[in-house]
Amino acid sequence: YLLDLFEFISLRRRVLAHLARLTDRAMATNAPNNVGASEDGVIQWEVDKNALLRQCPLYSPSIEVRGMQWRILLLLDPDLSFYLVLMDGDYSLQSFDWTIKYALLNHDNNEKSIVVQTKTFHRKKGAFSSGYVNFADMDKINEKGFIKDNKLTVEADFSVSNIKGFRKLRRIDFTDPNEPSHDLALVIGGEKMFASKQHLAIYSPVFHAMFYGEFAEKNQKEIKLKDIDHQEFVEMLNVIYPPHQTISGVNFEYLLKLGDRFQIKMIVDQCEKYLLKDSPWQRFGSISFKLTLAARYHLVDLQEQCLDRLNTIKEVTDLRNSVDFKNFSDAIKIALFDKIIQLCG
Repeated sequence: YLLDLFEFISLRRRVLAHLARLTDRAMATNAPNNVGASEDGVIQWEVDKNALLRQCPLYSPSIEVRGMQWRILLLLDPDLSFYLVLMDGDYSLQSFDWTIKYALLNHDNNEKSIVVQTKTFHRKKGAFSSGYVNFADMDKINEKGFIKDNKLTVEADFSVSNIKGFRKLRRIDFTDPNEPSHDLALVIGGEKMFASKQHLAIYSPVFHAMFYGEFAEKNQKEIKLKDIDHQEFVEMLNVIYPPHQTISGVNFEYLLKLGDRFQIKMIVDQCEKYLLKDSPWQRFGSISFKLTLAARYHLVDLQEQCLDRLNTIKEVTDLRNSVDFKNFSDAIKIALFDKIIQLCG
């Protein structure tokens, strides 16, 4: 299904205003109600131009400032939009001021860098993002100096002050072997991390069988897991451990893959719930993309929603022109054929 231009813009703004509200209530420790001192943060991010053209939206790695997780969000639709967003937490009880300087750096001449500064007031239950639609057009980006080695560099330099209602999230440190609940070492991508056998087994039948069944790993204190990205596995643990990180456009694809591999129903269900919501991002919101995921991970409700939104034979046949059609399973093709028969009747 397709959103027209005005629906796209309206929906995008609404989603950006609610990016961080999707998380569960976190385990937290109370901090003073009024933290007046400011604290600064800088995110400088090299972005591959091809990645920006392929994927929408694109998120930077996060940094923590005042116990809050901050990321840059870039959109290309068709020009570059640039946001600083709060994610991976519940900030609905907080209010604060933030001053932000956005910059698209020119590597040849710093004076030609595109720089905009703004001051934003975040109030309880207000927007969790600040930024600019059409921060720079593609013609400007393609000028000499903005692209080096097929990469462009963006920077958000910001200061947070007048913080009230602060709640500091307590996350488990998976690098600390002395964390009380840790009784297992995992080696992933050559890096060692620590977790609780019991906690993993509660959520995953695969881990339950590994730790408590008749497998060699049952008596091992250190287990090596292959073909897994270390940081993605940490993100998965952050979802099943308090404060239960939210599913978002940053992580849903690899969390679905890991949730399916380890049969973690909670993660698969949450990812499907995220995908069932309308997305302003053209690729994430497309029926073809969602049908591919629905078939791959057996997301029955998502598949049903996608089929229900195909209202004409042309909408069904047009799916053959999508970039995802080559990934359609036989089951999806049969379901689409049945949909055509239904529409003919």
